[in-house]
Amino acid sequence: MPASADQGVKQHVTMRDVAALAGVAASTVSRALTAPDRVSEETRIRIEDAARQLEYVSLERPRNRWGDGRHGMVALVVHTLENPFCLDVMRGVDAQLRAAGFRQMVVTVGSSPTQEKQILEELQGTCDGAVLVVPTLDESAAREINKRLPMVTINRDIQGVPSIIIDTPSASVQAMEHLVALGHSEITYIRGDIGTWNEVRCLTALEDRGKELGVAVRSLGPFSPHLSQGAAAADAAVHAGSSACLVFNDIIALGMLERLRTRGIRVPQDISIVGCDDIFGTSMSWPPLTTISTPAEQAGLMAASALLDAVGSRKGSSRSSSTTLSPRLIIRESVGPAPAHG
Repeated sequence: MPASADQGVKQHVTMRDVAALAGVAASTVSRALTAPDRVSEETRIRIEDAARQLEYVSLERPRNRWGDGRHGMVALVVHTLENPFCLDVMRGVDAQLRAAGFRQMVVTVGSSPTQEKQILEELQGTCDGAVLVVPTLDESAAREINKRLPMVTINRDIQGVPSIIIDTPSASVQAMEHLVALGHSEITYIRGDIGTWNEVRCLTALEDRGKELGVAVRSLGPFSPHLSQGAAAADAAVHAGSSACLVFNDIIALGMLERLRTRGIRVPQDISIVGCDDIFGTSMSWPPLTTISTPAEQAGLMAASALLDAVGSRKGSSRSSSTTLSPRLIIRESVGPAPAHG
């Protein structure tokens, strides 16, 4: 007899098929295959046997060194993907996760601590852990979430949560000392728009060192990290009579360079500009931008490694472990001697 149209064609097997064969609900199948510790061993074995018998494809989960019961997924939580710093962190996190058999999910949360907290709570049933880049959520909320979802922070020190800190404040002080050596008696700090923990530390370090050197330190902003906001920052700096600016990041600094050029204000003859992060293009701007090179990719690698350790213990870290990375000042042509007056 001729074969029927369906003969030899493999039918798609669903979770409901596995549930029917194992004699359980579909939700129980989901728990058994993604979080086996949440069902009895007898039920788990029966479901896995049924899944294998039916060749249910969801059994083919990404392999990882932690064994069963893991999603094989880690979330990278950032404010925005428009900041090249976050992209560098992403590369580091991805490289480390791939080596361990994990995948990366990138989640943007904007600048709202409330939204950040809500998303982290939602991720608890989806991911094995999360790397948070410059988080702004409340410390007590972070510690509570860390009990259920292992986390590692970058550029935010929260007691009880492992962290990777880039010591931007020390490099910013070094940049200020270089400007003071060039004759600048007042330094303007151009702030970002989020008011992050590390930025507050940076401004505090500049003010403290400024008092020791007898140099005035003032701040302007906040400005969001966009080229157009760099133009606004440049106008504000010129209006304030600034001769030297330390800028929150390179995006704003590059926007400042362009705006100053169109206004006919010379860099560095009339005003010196120092950026932060050493993103692609800073060495090719006009003039080439003096900046602080931050090891963002290395921070991503180390954060992912610390998170995998926490995931391996099947619980969030109960102690605070912080690793500090040192950035370096790269002097290019956007800084020069203080302009002569009179």
